[in-house]
Amino acid sequence: MKKKNKTIHIPRGRGTATLQQALSHHLNISGRAAKKLLDDRRVLINGKRIWMARHQLNGGEQLEVIPEPETIKKVRILHRDGLFIVADKPAGILTNGPSSLETTLRTQLNLPSLRAVHRLDRHTSGCLLFTASESIYDALVEQFRNRNILKIYHAIVHGKWEDRGKQLRAKIDGLDAITNVRLLDDCALASHLAVRIETGRTHQIRKHLAQAGHPVLGDREHGKKRLEDTRLRMVPRQMLHNTVLEFNNPKDHSRVRITSQLPGDFKSCLNSFRLT
Repeated sequence: MKKKNKTIHIPRGRGTATLQQALSHHLNISGRAAKKLLDDRRVLINGKRIWMARHQLNGGEQLEVIPEPETIKKVRILHRDGLFIVADKPAGILTNGPSSLETTLRTQLNLPSLRAVHRLDRHTSGCLLFTASESIYDALVEQFRNRNILKIYHAIVHGKWEDRGKQLRAKIDGLDAITNVRLLDDCALASHLAVRIETGRTHQIRKHLAQAGHPVLGDREHGKKRLEDTRLRMVPRQMLHNTVLEFNNPKDHSRVRITSQLPGDFKSCLNSFRLT
């Protein structure tokens, strides 16, 4: 069942309080837990995203707390052979590090040497490539470095995308970055895009789309701060999914193409805007 935003009505005439204090009081959580909600950009005040712990409330405000995306305990495997593994990454989990998808899969598959070849953001879902072989890892990383990897994402963005197809070129962190965008469907509030990246800069898709005036829905870092429509405020996480991953098999050089179906929360978001 889809989780709903938690709504808090701050009574009028009760004096001032900080946002962190109000969250702690009304949700019956610690100050540290309240601060984490703010750090994760999961709190809206009257439809505007606010993350300053000391933000003063004067009474009469409506707070909304966006629930954390549900994570899957057992990760779905899209492809596995003796060379590499492609997992279907759920949103809400880091690629590597403590309590990450990498550590989860090491336990699930009993492969202590398993390593992620590339990364997806915590709240991005879809195809993620792993290997337990050092030589295969090096060969696949080289393909990423030489741009021999094809990655196609699906994204739902703010506003009506006007171009059927468009290439976005803008430097990210001083480095060239190229993002190709194809419109799949749109309405006045949102658009469904297929996105192919030729370079792999940090947050490239999210930054390029935000620079184009159409940030990814649910993007808490690069997205819009004020969300007037209820459907926009209900988006649980950034609507970005790695649908296609294509690369060369390091052993026989055959082309490998792995696909991941759009997850349930992504489809629900499309349905809420009547997009296909």
